Amino acid sequence: MTDDDCPICLDTMTPPFALRQCKHRFHAPCVLKSMDVYLANYGTEWQTVPCPICKQRISYHCILEDCIRKCHVDDVKQIVHPRNLFTECHLGHSLVHIAAASGKLETVQYLVQQGLSPDATNTFGLTPAYLAAVEGHTKVVQYLVENHQANIHCESLFGATMLNAAIEYRHHDMVEYLTQKGARLGSDNKVDFKHIETNSLLVKAIQRLL
Repeated sequence: MTDDDCPICLDTMTPPFALRQCKHRFHAPCVLKSMDVYLANYGTEWQTVPCPICKQRISYHCILEDCIRKCHVDDVKQIVHPRNLFTECHLGHSLVHIAAASGKLETVQYLVQQGLSPDATNTFGLTPAYLAAVEGHTKVVQYLVENHQANIHCESLFGATMLNAAIEYRHHDMVEYLTQKGARLGSDNKVDFKHIETNSLLVKAIQRLL
């Protein structure tokens, strides 16, 4: 076995998936399936599972999040199953939140097809589309809005909408798309136009919303 081989299945890792804490590397589906077996047989109150190599205990939710964030949709299809599909991750994120924030369009599509809500809210009341807007993933937002009527007027606890977030983080394509769809500014209408000074048409469109 070489360093490029998965310690579980012994096949070449393409690509390898490293556990966040101990850095041991596996095929993502292999390590998740082994941990699913562990939880099914032993279970733990805090949903921690041991690394198959060093036995360091690791949060199952963290591993699942990392897989959704980093892995190709083909691996995700092997990882996600009815027992973990509705896992609530850090800050109340669903798996769709994780995929949307990471710009994983195909993974978002697959998870929604499996029954996860495209408009679920996390601890702060934010939807997957909102997180995608923050990160500038326009194609993900387009999919959620046009195929699943995602709420483009969702506000954060601080009164900022997706449009506010897109302006703040200088995602010009996102700002243009949201204004075309009729998105509005939140209850806190503070807008720094320096964020979008390179596009006077966007400035005029947003000024009409103020």
